[in-house]
Parts: sequence; structure tokens; C-alpha cells
Amino acid sequence: AVQNAKYAAECTELHLAKRGITMLWDRDSFGKNEFERFINLEVLWCNDNQLIRLDGLDSNFRMKMLFAHNNKITSIKVSR
Repeated sequence: AVQNAKYAAECTELHLAKRGITMLWDRDSFGKNEFERFINLEVLWCNDNQLIRLDGLDSNFRMKMLFAHNNKITSIKVSR
């Protein structure tokens, strides 16, 4: 869970590599996708995990780079 909303809003680069995670986001206590709090996210490192999907990133329209290698992702669905 994101504990500091101000940090999340100001964060432009997030490192989640090599943490053994299986999904990128969870719902907060209000049922909202926690990744939506990272409104200025430009770079996401989620490589070397156990991810099978990259869900919940639709609101991160500022993202310029995504590093997701060495996961269990088999396909990518692009939203428009």
C-alpha cells in the first residue's frame, strides 16, 4: 500500500525490480487502483519478478520507459 500520497504524486521513477511480485497494483481501502496515485510516473522498473500481466497502468500516461524483462508475461494488451 502507498503510505505517502505526496511522495506518490511527486514520484517520476519507481524501482520494483527483483522483489518477487506477481502483480503491479492492488486496490486501496477505497477500491481505487494504487498506481493511479503515481500521476507523474515516467519510468517504471519491474523487471526480474513473477509478473504475468501489466495491468493497472492506464492512468500513467506520462510513462516514457517501462522495464519489464525477465517476468512471466506472455502477451501485451494495449489500451487506447
